[in-house]
Amino acid sequence: MEAAMARQRQDSIRAPKQARSQQRVDQILDAARDIVAARGSAALSIVDIAESAGITAGSMYQYFPNKTAILCALAERYLDEFGRRMAEKLAVIPQDYTSAMDTIDEIVELFFQMNQQDPVMRDIMFGIVSDKSLRELSRRDSEAKIDALCAALVPVVPPARRDDLRLSILLMTEFVEAAVRAALDMPALEARRTIDRLKAMIRAIWVAGI
Repeated sequence: MEAAMARQRQDSIRAPKQARSQQRVDQILDAARDIVAARGSAALSIVDIAESAGITAGSMYQYFPNKTAILCALAERYLDEFGRRMAEKLAVIPQDYTSAMDTIDEIVELFFQMNQQDPVMRDIMFGIVSDKSLRELSRRDSEAKIDALCAALVPVVPPARRDDLRLSILLMTEFVEAAVRAALDMPALEARRTIDRLKAMIRAIWVAGI
């Protein structure tokens, strides 16, 4: 009985501490997000984040060892949000080629719009190319999203092509990321044409069975 009461007391102490820790992490990430949105990730520094978050630079290291870890945590936020919204679109399993392509179109458009409209996500998108930690985070995240796409598309893929489905989707996602990254550097009209052309090419590739 006494042991159970002691555990309850420990749990009641631990919960507020955990809540405060998560609140502080969110505070740090919100401050980092604002700096990246205003000046880009290249301008991000521990000192600036601490000042913006209203904490000491020393206390920052209790939560993040360096700037890269903060950028990775920010990237996880955005990758998780995209994953959540992609899952909503995959909630209705495509039953034929047309509905499958329509769903892929919607996911491509979502990916482009999220990157285009949010300067932080856009900065991270370009950072993935040059930062090893961000690339590894993106690779692991892509693996999960490829699995989700495979599961959703299996019903409309001929049995003879199912062995190659995962590889096809991997190549498609790499193609989409590169095309969206290029479109983000273009004037609005050219970017729109690029994304529309990207969707058409994906349909053509799918029909060709690549």
